Amino acid sequence: MLTLEENHVESNTFAELLEEFEPQRIRAGDYLSGEIIHIEDEFALIDIGAKQEALVPMRDLDQLGEEYLENIAIGDQVPVYVTNVPVVGDNLTVSIQKGLEREDWEKAEKLLESKEILELEVTGYNGGGILVQFSRLQGFVPNSHIPDLRRGGNEQAIKAKMIGTSVPVQVIQVDVYRKRLVLSARAAIAIRRKQRLGELHTGQTLTGTVKNIVDFGAFVDLGAIDGLIHISQLDWTHINHPSEVLSVDDQVNVLVLDVDRERERISLSRKALLPSPWQKFAEEHEVGALLEGTVTNVQDYGVFIQLAEDVVGLLHLSEAELSGVGGSPREMFREGDKVLARLIEIDPQEERVRLSTRRVTYEEYASWATQDWKKDQEEQDPTQQQIAKKMETPQDAVEQDSMVQDAALEETSQAGATLDGMPEVVEEVTQE
Repeated sequence: MLTLEENHVESNTFAELLEEFEPQRIRAGDYLSGEIIHIEDEFALIDIGAKQEALVPMRDLDQLGEEYLENIAIGDQVPVYVTNVPVVGDNLTVSIQKGLEREDWEKAEKLLESKEILELEVTGYNGGGILVQFSRLQGFVPNSHIPDLRRGGNEQAIKAKMIGTSVPVQVIQVDVYRKRLVLSARAAIAIRRKQRLGELHTGQTLTGTVKNIVDFGAFVDLGAIDGLIHISQLDWTHINHPSEVLSVDDQVNVLVLDVDRERERISLSRKALLPSPWQKFAEEHEVGALLEGTVTNVQDYGVFIQLAEDVVGLLHLSEAELSGVGGSPREMFREGDKVLARLIEIDPQEERVRLSTRRVTYEEYASWATQDWKKDQEEQDPTQQQIAKKMETPQDAVEQDSMVQDAALEETSQAGATLDGMPEVVEEVTQE
């Protein structure tokens, strides 16, 4: 005979067993998990622990999409939403689509707390903002949270252009009851901007996309943050406007010159990655070579002479002395004068070239002056070339050449650059 205590234990065990085997009570609106026990084109059957299998109608299967249906099979567990509880003769029906949507809402609520950044595709737009696809839910990004609209222009056209592209967004509001999912591209970009800013440092070489061109330079998208190439850093040659070398949407290689994290400003250079005219000049000319240039600026300490495009050399006063000529460089040279000089130093890194006229020999200067004089005469009188061709004998040509040389030397002497002391210069150069 059982005691009261033993009888109580047995009753509890029986109740637990009864609860375990009794089908759970299902209500419309419940979210459950069930096992697929049968599936075909027109319907599927799900075991959700009720007295009868739950039916998934064809219209619900159609909403799932081919990709999802191809990846499920008998025995798989799926989330379902109870749409109808049978009374008499009815079927117990459930929706996998709504079950999956419920899971998406739960994911959205977690993302709201974690503030994780997502990349979502833009599927449409309206007057208030753009629509994005979050799994099986449609999210909304208001105009005030779309950074591209702050740059001005036709808002509707800008939003239409965004369709089919992916944008970084962050969940900022979840309302399951009202089925409202609101996201912000502005908040996501602000976070990525700070992250990207922390990754950048001076000396980096990057590839970006030209986003905007203004009078003073070009703005380049470096990924979540823009940098500026000032007009002075666009090219080695002088340009009047950035559009001469770049266009919007161009891919451009740049060097990071400076990163101001406090002001969130990045200075870039395109020029630094282009071949330097100074380096090119150094490769094409050796120290000791004779060069012809044009005086661009005259100072008390020397003369600046342009030798090539964007390459200017300095003829220092100490290397510009000519025997018989005294005074300052201003008395010896004028802007626009042509000069023959010897290259005595070149430093492409410091962008520096040093020249000397003192180290040009008499013969070198005389030969150059003769050729220069001939050229000037031909430019002034085209018949000079025809006269030269009509020379009857080689002796005539020799006499003509002698006359030209004398005229060139006389012209040089009148310009204040006498060559009386050239033998001494030749001797000094020989000694050096």
